[in-house]
Amino acid sequence: MTPEELYAKATDNLELIRSERPRVHVLTNFVAMNVSANVLLAAGAIPSMTIDETVIEEFVGSARSLVVNLGQLDPWRKISVPMAIAVANKLGRPWLLDPVKVDRSGRRLAFATLLMDLRPTVLRCNRGEVGTLEGAAGLVIAETGEVDHVTDGTRRIDIHNGSPLMARITAMGVRFPRSTAPSSRLTRIRSRPRPAPCWCSASPATLRPGRPVDPAPSSRI
Repeated sequence: MTPEELYAKATDNLELIRSERPRVHVLTNFVAMNVSANVLLAAGAIPSMTIDETVIEEFVGSARSLVVNLGQLDPWRKISVPMAIAVANKLGRPWLLDPVKVDRSGRRLAFATLLMDLRPTVLRCNRGEVGTLEGAAGLVIAETGEVDHVTDGTRRIDIHNGSPLMARITAMGVRFPRSTAPSSRLTRIRSRPRPAPCWCSASPATLRPGRPVDPAPSSRI
């Protein structure tokens, strides 16, 4: 698939999101909440952000996909996250795990490892984070960095459109998983999402199909 074809597919996905307006439930930290909601709204999705354990099952049940971010992990999300994932898995909803800074906290890594056993649809991480996690084989992995890499273990897409200025703005990293979540629901092939939902910052000049990777991509990226 050429960069132009990838860009056309990403554009189609964005148009589909804007026409269907899927609900996306996001469990994230307080710093990232506003940015997360605005990214989803700009894409055409409908965000919800509650972490209240008494209503979390209803919100996830009425959403099309779920985002789980472990940044600033607080006691309330440690309760609501497993509840939300259980509902998503029961209903066959895709969910994305963003294991923020698990390479810097043993306790957070232990919690993320438990969540990995619940098989997220998409794992979004940087190189340091993915290197500490096990069990990523078979997942769609979105590794962000100077060049973003998205792979399902067979195909890989490299996205060259970053800027050093992004590191100087709070919560810029959340754009990737928030934009991926609605797209992963709308572009599923059989039971696996396509690894091309990164339309937020992509253009034909910056989307490059990478070489095929082996079935255990976590060992390579």
